Amino acid sequence: MVSKNFYWIFVLALVFTLGCDKKKAKIEEKEILVESTNTDTTTQKKPELPNLTPGEIQAVKASKDSLVRYSLYIPRNYSLSKAYPIVYLFDPQGSGNLPVEKYQQLADRFEMILAGSYNSKNGLSWDKIQPQILVMMEDCKSKLSIDKKRIYTSGFSGGARIASGMAISGDEIKGVIGCGGGFPGKSNNMGYPFEYYGIVGEEDFNLGEMRQLDMSMNNSGMTHYISEVKGGHQWPDAQDMQAAFLWLKMNAMRKNVVPKDQSLIDSLANAGMAEIKLKKKKE
Repeated sequence: MVSKNFYWIFVLALVFTLGCDKKKAKIEEKEILVESTNTDTTTQKKPELPNLTPGEIQAVKASKDSLVRYSLYIPRNYSLSKAYPIVYLFDPQGSGNLPVEKYQQLADRFEMILAGSYNSKNGLSWDKIQPQILVMMEDCKSKLSIDKKRIYTSGFSGGARIASGMAISGDEIKGVIGCGGGFPGKSNNMGYPFEYYGIVGEEDFNLGEMRQLDMSMNNSGMTHYISEVKGGHQWPDAQDMQAAFLWLKMNAMRKNVVPKDQSLIDSLANAGMAEIKLKKKKE
């Protein structure tokens, strides 16, 4: 049996590979390659970055409200002539820098901007948190070149509910990565237009909740995937978050939001084949 993380990427890669006229994947290649697919925005350039440096994690105060603070990472190869996907991150303790530091290398690899909120934390009401998050999002849009079709949220535990809540409350968020926690409240309506990738540890006390969420989404037809990984109630390892980033990118290619990255498709197919062969040898 192929591991859960590789199951969907292998299937998607095969769909793309068999559906293209390009050459088949080279089996000897094993690395998963990610090429730039960011949209050119030459006609909509942002001003020069105000005191922001690509490749460095920075603490930022929103221009319109200095009480709104967030940790920001801009990929090293950031260019004003391109539009970049962004992931807004929510930690249950308000440690905005924690997930940004944890997934910094993935941001460079996938050319994604990361913004971790210092204001969002457990114990605060939605009426207080949401306006501050909206200020953070507007601040990022005013300072950075962001692809409006690839705006995502992610959170852990209570932060996962905030990430989902932001997507539910508007139409700007195109995808959510929920870690160790489901949706806010007890709504049975799961037919939302955004994509959802859930990550939960096999020893996480919210495992049952995430499995129930999976079944509800299956019934609604919502585009989603729930990945059960090793570990407990914690932010996922970078490798598990990488699978989520890959899933979002593959879906963007499937919807023609970004050009198809054949090297990525080929390398995913190769990785899936390699895992299948390895599993067969062990059996």
